[in-house]
Amino acid sequence: MILGKDSPNGKRFAQRSPRGQISKAYGFDLSPLLERLPEFTNQVQAIEDKRRVRGEVLDELTIHRRSAQELLRTLAETLPSIDVNDLTARAAELVRVAPRRSGAGSPDDVRDAWRTIREEAEGRFHAASGGKVCRHKDNNTNAPDESCNNANDNPKDPQRTSASSNADDLRTACPEAMQFIGDVRSDRDLIMGVSRMRGAFGVSASGWEKAILEIGALCASATLVYVIEMQARRATGSDPVENPGGYFRAMVRLIKAGRFDLTREILEMKAHITRSNPLVGLASA
Repeated sequence: MILGKDSPNGKRFAQRSPRGQISKAYGFDLSPLLERLPEFTNQVQAIEDKRRVRGEVLDELTIHRRSAQELLRTLAETLPSIDVNDLTARAAELVRVAPRRSGAGSPDDVRDAWRTIREEAEGRFHAASGGKVCRHKDNNTNAPDESCNNANDNPKDPQRTSASSNADDLRTACPEAMQFIGDVRSDRDLIMGVSRMRGAFGVSASGWEKAILEIGALCASATLVYVIEMQARRATGSDPVENPGGYFRAMVRLIKAGRFDLTREILEMKAHITRSNPLVGLASA
């Protein structure tokens, strides 16, 4: 890629014409390197794309892992009669072989394994609860958004549902996060409060606007509240959320793609708290 052109005396120099232009040059010839510049540019872009995709997979892995660990903790504390030893053992093994962000291996298999554990834990939780984790009837007429699953306006989209988590659900499910938001009496208050606080948790104005466009204002607000709660109340054996802004963006991608049911997650957290303290459930009814 670099050619050498020796001069008679072995030195590197250039001969110029009377107009100052280089007529002869001795030393290193970089023209082959410049000719391959487009090829190198494409290779660098491919490496960056691969790194970006790997980062997104690792973000998804983190979300599935935290959800699975929270569910296993909930089952162990509130429904000890349900055997989750097999899931706990598999989770412990996955923690042991967790891929590093600086590593080169593919994290796809570990992400899929955490997702499987989360889905199996959800199944056992719902089976033990008899499916009684549904929200109360919503009489709130101030809600500016229908559902946390309204990622787009396609009526055939499977991720659209009629149920959604609202401010009342979040007050019960995410008490520590809601302390940061302030006084919230309606979904509109929730959206306004989260919009004011989003910068403190690493969510830029452009990132917030993009999330609202992709999943709706109410769902974006609920998502950030969920992330703040995960940061404040980490599951046993889980690392703290060091980048809530990045975690929020990853959550938005999963919700938009229909690969994460935030409503179910929040309602399960609400059910766990209500089981642990029935007075909380009566107060929010």
